[in-house]
Amino acid sequence: ILLQLTNLYVYTGPSIVGLILALISIIMSLILIPNRHNPGVKPLIYLYISLFFWAFGYIFESAAMEVPQKLFWSQFAYIGTVTTPLLLLAFAQEYSNQYILKKPIHFILASIIPFLTLMFSWTNEMHHWVWVEINIQGPMHLATYQHGFWFWIFVLYTYIFITVSFILLFSTALRLFKIYRRQAIIIIFSCLFGVVGNIM
Repeated sequence: ILLQLTNLYVYTGPSIVGLILALISIIMSLILIPNRHNPGVKPLIYLYISLFFWAFGYIFESAAMEVPQKLFWSQFAYIGTVTTPLLLLAFAQEYSNQYILKKPIHFILASIIPFLTLMFSWTNEMHHWVWVEINIQGPMHLATYQHGFWFWIFVLYTYIFITVSFILLFSTALRLFKIYRRQAIIIIFSCLFGVVGNIM
């Protein structure tokens, strides 16, 4: 699938996937709003909004034909990328009623690495701590990123938070009665789909 609307963007299959994920994310967040007072629903809404930012950025990052445009939309998408791990844990601990981050100060401390990652991504041209080099390859103009040292710090942070989150979610699913277990499993895999797409 190739759709060129300007000289800077060619919309291909990956762009369509990003559009679909963006629409799913925003629709899911809107569906959940009436139930926002139920345990775990508020952070789940924020998680879907976070995934929307990533997917929306990916639409244009994958479509961009030049490095400056790809860099800009990658920086935009990082609004969603850096917030996803903490929001996933916030949802998991509310849903499971097993709290790891119990006080506001815990959330503040847990937000330091995401905040720094976002700042470093926006100022990457000054230090190249997140992306060392961006190359464009193939007829669809897909980018390959050579990463700096801070990117790997954030990757470690991300996988720790995701692992803890899914341990909480799966342990909760196993404790539930069968009538609720299927619902829990659906929630887990819908989160997994979105989060894995986000961090890839």
